[in-house]
Amino acid sequence: MRFVEEGAYVFIAGRRQAELDRAVTQIGSNVTASRPTSPSSMAELTTAVQNRLPIKVVVLDNHSLAQVVFEQKEAGYGAFGTELGAIDFAAFARACGASGLTCRTRSELSGAITSLLHTPGPALLHAFVDPGKPTLMPDDVRG
Repeated sequence: MRFVEEGAYVFIAGRRQAELDRAVTQIGSNVTASRPTSPSSMAELTTAVQNRLPIKVVVLDNHSLAQVVFEQKEAGYGAFGTELGAIDFAAFARACGASGLTCRTRSELSGAITSLLHTPGPALLHAFVDPGKPTLMPDDVRG
């Protein structure tokens, strides 16, 4: 990964341990994987602000706990208790004292990531994604 090659330390989060382990293996050095819950992850942003840590966070917003929806459907159930509603994660970041950016379309993504990486201090990018598509792991993403 380009960012690791440039010296970045990568933190990834997800629900499926096997896929997290596979991503860590693929990325190699300078990576930590965890299975945090959203509230604790958001609270950790305030810690980054207090300690002036230059972390960068990308929230892929599909307006739901989409991975849970797909797991429920795979198990033969309907979606239940997975809607998040309209949370403005960029505004939340700003309220915590971090920079908050928003990306609503694929055409904005490259510029938004560049802006995120060049923003001093802690920053969060709120990226909207299609709620009808399953979440992809890094090795599933192609150019």
